[in-house]
Amino acid sequence: MTKRDEETGPGNRGFSLAKLESVASLKVLQNGTQLANSELMIKRYVQDNEVAATFYFYGEQIDCAATARKHTLESNCSCQAPYFCRHAVALVITFMELPGSFLDLQDFLDGLEDFSQEDLVTLLRTMVANYPAPALEAMGFPGFQPSEVLDEFDDDMFPGEIGDDLMGELDDDWDDDWDDDDAGGPGNEPVN
Repeated sequence: MTKRDEETGPGNRGFSLAKLESVASLKVLQNGTQLANSELMIKRYVQDNEVAATFYFYGEQIDCAATARKHTLESNCSCQAPYFCRHAVALVITFMELPGSFLDLQDFLDGLEDFSQEDLVTLLRTMVANYPAPALEAMGFPGFQPSEVLDEFDDDMFPGEIGDDLMGELDDDWDDDWDDDDAGGPGNEPVN
């Protein structure tokens, strides 16, 4: 087996050091490496070619997910960095080094068939008691529509200043600020 096969084999679900190095600057890679395998990273899970976890820093919760694509990696992190951040780097490195520390959602779902009816009822009661809105939304209860339904509301439903004009101005301001920062691509991003 070649090094390339080891990095992209089925156990790594498409994640590799080469892909990671192609999406993150050296500074972000260094900072992310410091967070890898950290006790601050909890609620780790993997589903298909996506890994996710929650980080806790100084009372702040940061939810992060990374997805392996054919030739690259993508991330979605609540730190809202406009690039592949240190949390995503730490997440990918931790998965590559310790895949067993992540709950495999497919294995869990497949294992539900082995639960007794009593255990399933207990599981559902616990979910609804601890996370009522998300649990009821997931089960499709009326009045607990999925978030996607809310995204379909037209901006015209909101009074003037919340509509498209304000959002367009905010987008323009963001673009102007970003241009002024001289970010210039990998290696020049602020470390998050």
